[in-house]
Amino acid sequence: MFGWFNILGWQVLFIFGMVFGYYRSDCNLWSRFGKKSFFLAAALAAVLFVFRHKLLPHSDVFHSEFLIGKPRLGPVRVLNFAVLAVVFSRPQIWPSHALWTRMLSLLGRNSLPVFSFHIVLMYLVRCFVVPHVTATQTNMAFLAVATVVLLYLPASLAEVLNYLNVQGEVSTPSS
Repeated sequence: MFGWFNILGWQVLFIFGMVFGYYRSDCNLWSRFGKKSFFLAAALAAVLFVFRHKLLPHSDVFHSEFLIGKPRLGPVRVLNFAVLAVVFSRPQIWPSHALWTRMLSLLGRNSLPVFSFHIVLMYLVRCFVVPHVTATQTNMAFLAVATVVLLYLPASLAEVLNYLNVQGEVSTPSS
């Protein structure tokens, strides 16, 4: 009925991300985690990633659709996401002055225009570009990087429009 993904399962990740983001920004979540906790979380994330992607030979323990399945969000997949969220939310990874942090923040602040644009962009690339490109690893990597760079177009446009809207509200005299 809803297609390939379980729509309610993916809402769990969305809500989890909102709650985790709140606690990371307002409650100083990392004051409770030390270096040992960080390395333990990183090791657990690596183990779950290896099992989830079947990278170990003879590791059939987690290979059931129930445990690692994407459509129904298996528990191993969700736990791997949660542990990776803990690992990647460490403040030292995201210095506010770093260019890459500011560039990713631009995409995050404008996630709806970026997501909408990426849907259209993927259809255009798959219909008009991919059939005409020789499928070498280098060409596909270049195409992927070019496509990601194009995501900055709607983000930048949304920032400009937001700035102009704010400037219009500030300069408009109130009656």
